[in-house]
Amino acid sequence: MVKHLLLLSGALGVFLQFYYTYHLPPHVATHFGAGGLPNGWMSREGNLALSVCVFVFNTLFFFFLPAIVRKLPTRLISFPKRDYWFSPEKREETLHLTTPWIHAIGFITNLFLMGVFHLAFLANLEKPPKLDERSFFLMLGLYLLTVAIYTALIYRRFGKVPKKEGDIRRISPS
Repeated sequence: MVKHLLLLSGALGVFLQFYYTYHLPPHVATHFGAGGLPNGWMSREGNLALSVCVFVFNTLFFFFLPAIVRKLPTRLISFPKRDYWFSPEKREETLHLTTPWIHAIGFITNLFLMGVFHLAFLANLEKPPKLDERSFFLMLGLYLLTVAIYTALIYRRFGKVPKKEGDIRRISPS
């Protein structure tokens, strides 16, 4: 289920970039400094290429990350109680349990990116362009809070070793 949300959000992000492009001026503000004022510009087509690449990369990265982690040696994986959860007898089960978590954080990141690109789109419709900093920082704060809560939930779930063998409950965002 979460895997499908990740893929759908990536596709929606790409679709929105094409939609936005045909409503933008030939040169668009792509970077904003203090006060929401633009300090970096790009052609409309260059902005389209960059934003599509961002969505495609983010979606594919989080989609394939579980497969990448599956191939990594345990010593290269940063995870609570790694030696227990990635022991040979627990590794596959742990990867199965964490895959929806990884896909969900990719989905959440795509939602954040959609919000940021939407704010940039709205800014470029104004004369002169100006980013709504209040909305940007609100979205950034919510995204960082979500990531922090998510990280805390992962540590809560995997930070302890079960007392009895077989006492692993499935807790996932799927």
